[in-house]
Amino acid sequence: MPDRIRLAKVNAYGEDPVVVESPAPPYSGAGLLLRMRCAALNFADLLKARGEYQEREEPPFIPGLEGAGEVLETVPGSGFARGDRVAVRHPGTMVQVIEVPQGSCLKIPDRMSFEQAAGFQIAYGTSHLALTLRAVCGPERPLPFLARRAASG
Repeated sequence: MPDRIRLAKVNAYGEDPVVVESPAPPYSGAGLLLRMRCAALNFADLLKARGEYQEREEPPFIPGLEGAGEVLETVPGSGFARGDRVAVRHPGTMVQVIEVPQGSCLKIPDRMSFEQAAGFQIAYGTSHLALTLRAVCGPERPLPFLARRAASG
């Protein structure tokens, strides 16, 4: 593990995040230590950076609610091993190394890229909810797709 890592940081509401260098976090031994390979940027992240998200976090903070990476360290009996590829749903994912509770992680298949896995939980979930609950799409009420690219592909 490197001695120093890079991370994104929101210093004040309404300001753009900045990338800074910081000492690598020590491993407490209580969760999974991950090397992040990709972090998603969701609408909720933008709201948090402006101080408008329902779960308010006081600056300074590390943005990111989901991402994907590799397990560096694990606890015995966790079901995870060093080198496992995982998707993670946890605050502060825009960092190179992070420790998270094991319940925040899902193993990802080899055929899924880190980029796909990074946006899988929140971005895809938000899209599904918008289509099924808000737009009430279904077999009797289809939705034409007009966009070529978005957060979910």
